[in-house]
Amino acid sequence: MTASDESRFFPLLQEYCLSLPNTRQETHRNKIALKVGKRIFMMKDADVPLAITVKSSQEKNAILLEHPHICQASYMGRFGWISITVPNHDSLNLAKELILESYLIVSKLKPKHNGGYDATKF
Repeated sequence: MTASDESRFFPLLQEYCLSLPNTRQETHRNKIALKVGKRIFMMKDADVPLAITVKSSQEKNAILLEHPHICQASYMGRFGWISITVPNHDSLNLAKELILESYLIVSKLKPKHNGGYDATKF
């Protein structure tokens, strides 16, 4: 499968993300970020044909990391973020499930009084 074959899946994921309530897309430093409110729930590096990064529950990560298309996200993996490549329709469906989970996790974060986020709400 070529990079152009893989990249055809991103518009489908992008459309799916933007169909969720209160979402928008921003681009910053060659990264595409899909947000609910002000919080990122999915990211994609513009230089990578199709690898997206999403938030997952710590409990689920151990199982997900056994999947051949999933790895711990660089820099943010310790906070529960994972990356998934999407080379086929099966992984596309899995990516949509993980995007929805990420959206639900991130949209439930409650701001702390000091302006940060309450990590117990992950």
